[in-house]
Amino acid sequence: MTSGAKAQTGSSSSSGGITALTGDVTASGTGSVNATVDALQGIAISSTAPTSGQVLEYNGTSWAPTALSSGITALTGDVTASGTGSVRATVDALQGIAISSTAPTSGQVLEYNGTSWAPTSFAASPGASIPSAAYVWNGSTLVSITPSNNVFLTGVYTLTTSNAQIAYVTLPAGTWLFNVSLLAGSIASTGSTVDAWLTTSSSSPTTSVLSSTSAQVANLAGNSKFQTMAFTAVITVASSTTVYLYAVGSSTNPEINNTAVNSVVNASGFTVVRIA
Repeated sequence: MTSGAKAQTGSSSSSGGITALTGDVTASGTGSVNATVDALQGIAISSTAPTSGQVLEYNGTSWAPTALSSGITALTGDVTASGTGSVRATVDALQGIAISSTAPTSGQVLEYNGTSWAPTSFAASPGASIPSAAYVWNGSTLVSITPSNNVFLTGVYTLTTSNAQIAYVTLPAGTWLFNVSLLAGSIASTGSTVDAWLTTSSSSPTTSVLSSTSAQVANLAGNSKFQTMAFTAVITVASSTTVYLYAVGSSTNPEINNTAVNSVVNASGFTVVRIA
């Protein structure tokens, strides 16, 4: 050992990079070490092992493995449905008012009954309905015609002293207004009285009379004297109902004419219009 030289004992070391991580990621040691993500921005990640298809979901405390929610899984209120993927939805109400579970029949509409929406047979607006059937005298018998609001005889009816059915219609439910106009005449040398009326009974036509009128007709020097007979009636029916037009003479041969002077047609019959 030379003079002035110092003996060296022990060893020296130097720091080589980060030796520890804390916070969201933890690790310690030197060289290549294993690091673990324990949190995201300070919120802990659960140590529960995930299963296939799960995602990290914040549960209010930590991030934890959770099965992925596939869109809306339930509907409540007016429309109800539950499940994932493609599911069937049911409209149970309209703006909070329940829809009845009663199955509808053809032609019905949804009507509010004060409690719920329920299937109801449609009541047409006033003026929108016509009779479902119509029959008129054609000169020899009663024949069916196309139902409309206008029902007029197509032939002359020669009355006797027996009640004669000269026209009838079948009405759907509703309130109906009849305007009856008949042209009565006489071909006999003596005068006669003609009575006419509406009734809902064909088996006993002088009962259930809705409205009626009477007229005096006579033959003057061989020329028929015509008398216009007019009356009205209002009838309300809850279901399909037939209304009959009857006439009778006080003696043989007074007539209900279907044409007037100058061959004007539709001289005898009625109009019937639904008003409610």
